[in-house]
Amino acid sequence: MSDLLDAVKLPDNQRKTVCEFLLVFSRFEFALKKARYLHKPRASAIGVDRKKFADDVNVSLQEKLKTPEQRERLDPLLNRPPMEQVIDEHGNLKWKKIPPGSDAKSLLDSAYRVRNNLFHGGKWPPEPARDEELLRSVLALIEICLQVHKDVAEAYFSMT
Repeated sequence: MSDLLDAVKLPDNQRKTVCEFLLVFSRFEFALKKARYLHKPRASAIGVDRKKFADDVNVSLQEKLKTPEQRERLDPLLNRPPMEQVIDEHGNLKWKKIPPGSDAKSLLDSAYRVRNNLFHGGKWPPEPARDEELLRSVLALIEICLQVHKDVAEAYFSMT
């Protein structure tokens, strides 16, 4: 297993951040599902209804974003959102710029792009400084979401 991990060639501190991000994000998705933010993208699948969740937390999230500290923590998502990997008309992978947004839906969409780019291999080779700030910004967004939504926080911190 060590050879597999060594082939990734990430510094130890970034490996720790990536592991923290994946664990926290997966637990957050679990909590959203447990709090009944569900949708069926296709017959045999269950997904998270992040649009409904975004609608439910948007007012509270906007209140939190009035503080300079919270805006700074979310700055990479607010002002330089991650690009989306797409396929062009010739079947080639390319990056699509996404306009900045400060509403909950835009921020959650950005968080999911960070997750998808990392998890599905779109983020290769890594850009250590940018990647670290995006991962930390998503972790801060999840923390804020848990502060403003009691049921999701309860599901996140419960043992079941």
